Amino acid sequence: LAISLMFSSIYNTVYLLSFIKLGCSMIKYIPQAWLNYERKSTTGWSIHNIMLDFTGGTLSFAQLILDAIRSGNVTEALGNPVKFGMGLASIGFDLVFLTQHFVLYTDRYDPQDIEAQVRCQSAPSTYGSTDSSDVSTF
Repeated sequence: LAISLMFSSIYNTVYLLSFIKLGCSMIKYIPQAWLNYERKSTTGWSIHNIMLDFTGGTLSFAQLILDAIRSGNVTEALGNPVKFGMGLASIGFDLVFLTQHFVLYTDRYDPQDIEAQVRCQSAPSTYGSTDSSDVSTF
């Protein structure tokens, strides 16, 4: 009986921690989505990680669906609410990021990159010039 209570307590603790992880995972996407919205740009971060995350969320959902089909019980797809929630949050925010990157903010110009602006303004524009004073003689 004591061992059963100990494992029950550990199981409940791990189950609670999984919900905390779900909350943290849902919260972690919000600042990046807001920053992209405020800047109207997705410059400075990799879209490849978002594509991998989207793939993982999609495969997680596929596994839940396949498990439900295998068992013949539709409620088994919802039997692991944390896995379902993680997949849902991942796919939802990834769709937001993919939309921001490929539809809304396609210009890869970083409005806060002051150094790039200075380099563009101070670069000499003699490339392609036909002025004979620019040509050096040997």
